[in-house]
Amino acid sequence: MFKKFFFWTILLFFYFCLIVAAGEIYARVKHGDTLAMKSQIASYRRADFKFHHSFIPDSRGPSISKEWDVVYDINSFGLRDREYPVKKGDNVFRILALGDSFTEGHGVAIEQTFVKILEEKLNESFVDDVKYEVINAGIGGYSPILEYLFLSDKGLRFNPDLVVLFYDFNDLKDDRDLEITTVFDEKGLPLRCFPYKRIRAYGFNPLERFLIKHSRYYLYLENRINKKLFKLRHKDIKFEEEVDAFIAFREGEDQLVRKFLGLIHEILRKKGIPFVIASYPYAIEVSSVEWSEGRAARDLGIEKVYGQPQVIDFLRRFADDRGIFFINVYDDFKKSRVFPLYFKFDGHFNKNGHALMAEALFPKFLDIIASFREEE
Repeated sequence: MFKKFFFWTILLFFYFCLIVAAGEIYARVKHGDTLAMKSQIASYRRADFKFHHSFIPDSRGPSISKEWDVVYDINSFGLRDREYPVKKGDNVFRILALGDSFTEGHGVAIEQTFVKILEEKLNESFVDDVKYEVINAGIGGYSPILEYLFLSDKGLRFNPDLVVLFYDFNDLKDDRDLEITTVFDEKGLPLRCFPYKRIRAYGFNPLERFLIKHSRYYLYLENRINKKLFKLRHKDIKFEEEVDAFIAFREGEDQLVRKFLGLIHEILRKKGIPFVIASYPYAIEVSSVEWSEGRAARDLGIEKVYGQPQVIDFLRRFADDRGIFFINVYDDFKKSRVFPLYFKFDGHFNKNGHALMAEALFPKFLDIIASFREEE
């Protein structure tokens, strides 16, 4: 009896190993690049059932592609930046920078991001006792709806003297998508946003962390199961057809521009905190040779230069009507003699783009800060 049990146990274990091995081969051959990226970012990013997704506090992990190899260090507050005390020190002027992956610094080291370069320039420019802190609260995939949630729940704890939101043209698409899984209160204010097609975040137990890092088959199965369970649990959610990531260049609409930026402005206005909205150009606006590999894959035309999207006019009018500072660095990028400013395939700023962005922002922030001093 024992021999028979032992035989079947060994046989079942053999078949299990065979299935896992076959699954691992399939996942690596069919979805290898995508799953490898998921494995990387799972070491420092997570699904978040309040903010849709977020960084894992006190985490560290690689971001590797054919165009870069950098390390992400996340602080205890869940931001890609050094540690800042929540309580602001004496003679500190604190700027909170909201934004998406451009602000986060996708593909470059943290010290090469325009946020950190701007901080350094501000501190070098003044001879008084004021210390300037520019906190990088940029998180890839964030748009005004998530930036509102972050600001109202976490960001205001830093007691910023100024909040700047770096508006990305992809924010139109992201806000439209994220609104579908956002829960609102009776006043229409966002309460939380749960992630698409997930009913759980990755766990922190050692076994799952090991599987995430080493098994593409586990990642494949885990994602498939989550999507199935999500559909069963959220049958009431009607997802529209996928929205073009470059909708801002295809059509103009200002409803979402006003909606969530308006909520951010309102909570800052009540706190007496000045608000700055800043925009920056995509590679397709700057040069016919920028983003040479990526634009072809998105049917945006090889060697074609686009004008500024209509959303820029919406942003400017929105800011002017409410007394908000508005910064547009489009001209600075168009006049640049340094190229490339963007990664060829990925399309985010490379270190040249970040350096130019900081250089363009610096005098504008000097003017804004000077205006505060005049009022004092």
